[in-house]
Amino acid sequence: MRTGWYVLLIALLFMALPAFAEEKDASWYRWKDNLGTTHVTDSLEKVPRQYRAGAEKVDPASVGSDANIEKSAPEAPVDEESERALLEEQATKAEWQNRMHLAKERLARAEVELHKLEQRESDILSQWNAPNRFNRPGESVDALEAVRKDLDLARKEEADARDQVENVIPDEARRAGIPPGWLSEVQ
Repeated sequence: MRTGWYVLLIALLFMALPAFAEEKDASWYRWKDNLGTTHVTDSLEKVPRQYRAGAEKVDPASVGSDANIEKSAPEAPVDEESERALLEEQATKAEWQNRMHLAKERLARAEVELHKLEQRESDILSQWNAPNRFNRPGESVDALEAVRKDLDLARKEEADARDQVENVIPDEARRAGIPPGWLSEVQ
């Protein structure tokens, strides 16, 4: 009868050894979240996806009994429809922000061009205020007329670009249901 108990005891030990070995070889992971809180868990799959790259493998023996160990549930499977909606939203945001960025660049170029032409007009007019101001060469008059024509075009371009940035794009975005913060993020 004793041998039966020994056989049973040995069988139980052999059955328990793989579980013991698995527990001994189990990997534990430590990571910090955005708030700086340190977390420890028994599986890399339980580390939130955004923190996995920064998770470090730790020895289970180094995790004291007083440690705050999280045995969190595995991350929920990614909902493909939600992920697709998120990607579409990001693409829409990028599209509207790019549109505003290009409009702001256009406005900046128009303002620079307008400033250059105003300076050129001022330079031509200052030549006429020189001591020989009654002597206005024909080419100065022609240059002034050309600059003033260019100034008219530049003012129209600047006004149109400003209208796009301040009115047209924000109004179209509002009608399309775009959050106002998306456009205000554009520098």
